[in-house]
Amino acid sequence: MPEAPQSTVTDWEQRIGDSVRQARLASEVAQADLADRADVSLKTIGNLEHGRGSSLSTLIRVAQALGRTDLLEGLTQSAPVIDHAPQPVPLQAPATPPGRLPRSRRWRAPSGD
Repeated sequence: MPEAPQSTVTDWEQRIGDSVRQARLASEVAQADLADRADVSLKTIGNLEHGRGSSLSTLIRVAQALGRTDLLEGLTQSAPVIDHAPQPVPLQAPATPPGRLPRSRRWRAPSGD
């Protein structure tokens, strides 16, 4: 199966910017008010929302100002540990003792009928 193409940095910036904008609009907060709350410039908010690059510090400040630090939670989750060690296969008793066929497969002499 072919591997899916990876998102570029630009793709991620745009997706994160869109999420921030949607969160801001859902909170009914103007860009200027958000900039004041997050202690960043209005231009910084615009750049973040339009995927034009931003710092991690700005993203955290904006998420906090929106009361949406849940947007950052996925970044702080530790990755699951994948154990590639082979799992032991449980032994199962054979259906019939070794060297013997099941009763229905035993050879029988033809009857004289």
